[in-house]
Amino acid sequence: MKLLGLFKTCFVIIILFGVSISPAQHRKLRDATNNLNTRSSSFLSTISLFGDGTPILNDVFAFDQDRTGIRDTLGDSIAIDNDTIAIGAPGDDANRGSVYVYRKVGNSWVEEAKLIAEDDTEVNDMFGNSVSLSGDTLIVGTPESTVSGNPVGAAYIFTRTGSEWIDTARLVANDATVSDRFGFAVSIDGDVAAIGAIGDAGFTGSVYIFRRSGSNWAEEDKLTASDAASSSRFGETVAIDNGYVVVGASRASNANGSEAGAAYVFSDDGTGWAEDQILLASDGGEDDNFGGSVAVHSDTIVIGATDVDDTANNEGAAYVFTLSRGTWRQQDILRSTTPNANDRFGSAVAVDGNRAVVGSRSDDDLGNFSGSVYEFTRTGSTWTQQDKFHAVDTGSGDGFGSAVALFGDTIAASSPSNDLRGPLSGSAYVFEARFPGWSQVGRFLPYDGQEDDLLGRAMDIDGDTLLISAVDDDLGTDSGSIYEFTRTSNGWYPREKIYLFGSTGGEQFGSALDLEGDTLVVGAPSNDPNGNLSGSAHVFRRSGQTWQFPAHLLPSDGSEGARFGNAVAIDGNTIAVGAFTDGEAGTGAGAVYVFTFDGFAWIEQQKIIGSDTEADDRFGTSLALQGDTLLIGSPRDDQAGNNAGAVYFYELDNGSWTFRSKSFSANQEPSGEFGTSLAISGSYFVAGAPGENIVAGLEGGAHVYVKGTNQWFRHADLFPSQADIGQKFGESVSIRGGYIVVGAREESSLGSAAGAAFVFRRRGDIWTRDYKLVPNGLSEFDTFGETVVLGNNEVFVGAPFTSISGLSENASSFVGGEQGRAYQFLLPPIGSRFDFDGDSRADVSIFRPGPGEWWYLRSSDGGNYATQFGSSSDVLVPADYTGDGRTDIAFFNPTLGEWFVLRSEDDTFYSFPFGASGDIPAPGDFDGDGTADPAVFRSATATWFILRSSDGQVSIQGFGAAGDKPTIADFDGDGTDDIAIYRPSSSEWWQLRSSEGVVALQFGATGDKAVPADFTGDGKADIAFFRPSNGNWFVLRSEDNSFYSFPFGATGDIPAPADYDGDGTADPTVYRPAGATWFSLQSTAGTVITAFGAAGDQPVPASYVVE
Repeated sequence: MKLLGLFKTCFVIIILFGVSISPAQHRKLRDATNNLNTRSSSFLSTISLFGDGTPILNDVFAFDQDRTGIRDTLGDSIAIDNDTIAIGAPGDDANRGSVYVYRKVGNSWVEEAKLIAEDDTEVNDMFGNSVSLSGDTLIVGTPESTVSGNPVGAAYIFTRTGSEWIDTARLVANDATVSDRFGFAVSIDGDVAAIGAIGDAGFTGSVYIFRRSGSNWAEEDKLTASDAASSSRFGETVAIDNGYVVVGASRASNANGSEAGAAYVFSDDGTGWAEDQILLASDGGEDDNFGGSVAVHSDTIVIGATDVDDTANNEGAAYVFTLSRGTWRQQDILRSTTPNANDRFGSAVAVDGNRAVVGSRSDDDLGNFSGSVYEFTRTGSTWTQQDKFHAVDTGSGDGFGSAVALFGDTIAASSPSNDLRGPLSGSAYVFEARFPGWSQVGRFLPYDGQEDDLLGRAMDIDGDTLLISAVDDDLGTDSGSIYEFTRTSNGWYPREKIYLFGSTGGEQFGSALDLEGDTLVVGAPSNDPNGNLSGSAHVFRRSGQTWQFPAHLLPSDGSEGARFGNAVAIDGNTIAVGAFTDGEAGTGAGAVYVFTFDGFAWIEQQKIIGSDTEADDRFGTSLALQGDTLLIGSPRDDQAGNNAGAVYFYELDNGSWTFRSKSFSANQEPSGEFGTSLAISGSYFVAGAPGENIVAGLEGGAHVYVKGTNQWFRHADLFPSQADIGQKFGESVSIRGGYIVVGAREESSLGSAAGAAFVFRRRGDIWTRDYKLVPNGLSEFDTFGETVVLGNNEVFVGAPFTSISGLSENASSFVGGEQGRAYQFLLPPIGSRFDFDGDSRADVSIFRPGPGEWWYLRSSDGGNYATQFGSSSDVLVPADYTGDGRTDIAFFNPTLGEWFVLRSEDDTFYSFPFGASGDIPAPGDFDGDGTADPAVFRSATATWFILRSSDGQVSIQGFGAAGDKPTIADFDGDGTDDIAIYRPSSSEWWQLRSSEGVVALQFGATGDKAVPADFTGDGKADIAFFRPSNGNWFVLRSEDNSFYSFPFGATGDIPAPADYDGDGTADPTVYRPAGATWFSLQSTAGTVITAFGAAGDQPVPASYVVE
């Protein structure tokens, strides 16, 4: 790809998981959306404590509250403040209404309360029509509430003590009259509340000010417009901040035309509230609906006008006003860059500092009136659109963007007309800023799911493609299908549904699946091509975005009852298929078939049966295939005890798969069924034994093995703890790099067989349990954990027996028994490069060549570390060579070709020769075991030499040309680093990707510095360079090969990108030698300036920057 032009994109601050907000960020958000004043704080990573203290990592979810139903309109109002979010559902229970409150506990958002009015609201009261939060105080508007039988409206005050919300006051206007609709809009700031009464005096409208003294609330003032007129709807929206109240009157008539709309600013000078100014749009016209939404923060007001007709009818706009010398003046007009008629841009607005968010509830991007949300940022006095996004499940009629809230790096937005739980049930969503966009993380539901589909029985992920099977989906009864989801910058979208063509029912297509790049292999073990339950497997090839008609795999000796296709695995041009009840070696003994692709077709290469396999061994129940290694699970093998189980190791030798060894569980327990599940990554494999019972009452185990010569050695044993109730730990397993996930589908802490999954992390040679995964709303018999799949710092977990409320196709009844569901969880990144103190954040660090000193500023506690190690002629090669999750100080002596590593564990060091004079050191984790491998690139012969940490063997690979420079990173996101070079003479990038083969493109110019890193947070390194002549950065997005550029730095600065804030995304950073100053554009904190170092120092994070 050639660099053809430049464009800019925003620096959107990012936050992913486990991030706390600094005190400076804990300011109150002053904004209002539609009928509410909203506040927000950071939302995401969901870790809470359970049982034995193991953190529970919940999924980050759309707030579609399982208990909501038809016409609840959850999300009509939203308020966020600090660690609390309140969501109104005014349509709940025949429009009586309710409010759901969520609280962030540790890093987990959990439902804290469902609130209704203590005096028992009546039908059509609309409790929750508006909400606003200020600390531990919540105000809820109920515009149809009755007083003495008359619908006048009220507002309820709730206060929190600990985790209990108490209804402490009911506010009613002193002069209340019928149909005032008091409470249509509410806003609270500390001890002051503003309440809109839109229907007062024939919809002239008014706003009431209440003030709290001690624990008592009293009416203080009534605000009306100086130009009050009938039907103006004054009080339709309100927002309060810092002594200012902004009131919208969307149907006010004025100089701009009939019902053009207006907004009014009031302030309290200490003696009372007075109208300061009437705000009008500079280009306003009749029926613009100006004032239909308002927001205020500090000296900035944003006002929505949904019916503005700039280039199209009712496209909408939002107007920004700022306070200057006591007067509010219009600063800018915000418009969509892609306006369309009836988008209703401006339906909701929020502002926080130099960022504004605007809802466009009738945008048609994803269907009629589906809705969207826009983000704008301010530079100087100019506002620029930075992003446009939707919820993952946004569809026709949802009205996404009807309400929005903004705080720092977090956006909340609602779809009150979403039909997930029935017509107009509603939902609300939280988005987090990701560089350079916004991302939602959530759950996966079958978009056409029906009862007994069992979505989540099998799944796999490769890059941005996630496949989830529904084995009992009914093209024909229990025929099965696979749902494809594609990751975009706005989340996951359903793309295609894959069926078995010609299905007559009963095949259970999707019982097993494996995805590699553009090739998918799927098992259908209940298919009948060679007799009842003989089974089949099917290979699909993706061309563009379409999966092509499959190749059908059948065994040459297929037989009734073999269940060929119960397990499948693919690696390159090799596919292994299990037939775990094949009867050649005895009834139910099992077999495995291996197929290879000859360039035209898949050909059966070999049928494998264990030399000692006997009846009912179920050889082939599970498979793991990696290169020349094939592992086969036989969970009912009896050699170590009746049904104790075993794993067979085969290796490809001269075109034939040859038996090497047989592994058993360390416990060798009868009925342990070791080998029920299998997964392999690099030099490690993990096998599940869900029938073991080592700890009384706690069934199951998982066992880790490390590869040796012709055999595998026991490495670690993983078990549930005393706090985990229930069984089947090890029913599913997945391993990737330094993480293992174990599913326990019958774990019963949250209900019988509700299920759970457990995350283990490797630190050195020790695997420790880090998290227990449970989703919000888990119920008994969901079997969460029946399948688990690890992606890049993410886990996907299936719960195929989950029942989901929803409507039948004709919308006449609810269905959803055992429809199934799958969940996504994000995991903290492991071992950030240049993370010397092990807190998953890169440390500001320098090397002082004169005395050979290393200095780093610990991000964990702000302390300094210094040591002397090396000399000015050595080459810095810091990396985690010992596998403890911390970067080791290390250098390479280019004269001797010798490596020196200072262990982070104990500050002892070791050295070893690897390389020769003139070699370029290029360490990386090439074998995917979570530990850096010493490696060198010999430019003279364009040869790579890699010393694998997994087995101590040397890999030799020719790749590149004389003069090339190594650029090591994980470009394909598979958890292993790729051999890669940058050719400065022609600005060419060449990569030998471990999962995709050779990729080559042109990006950059002479003099640029190559700085590849994951700047977009998708788990894949982006090709990128820094231009020293002007301090500009250029990033080629790994997602779609589009690029963006931005200035950050100056001439003479040294680029030193790394993940300094620990969110899994690289932060553009420069070190300025003149002042020994670091400038870091951090995803979660904006620009951070740090003085660290002295003249002549070298920034350590620049060690692998290539010129």
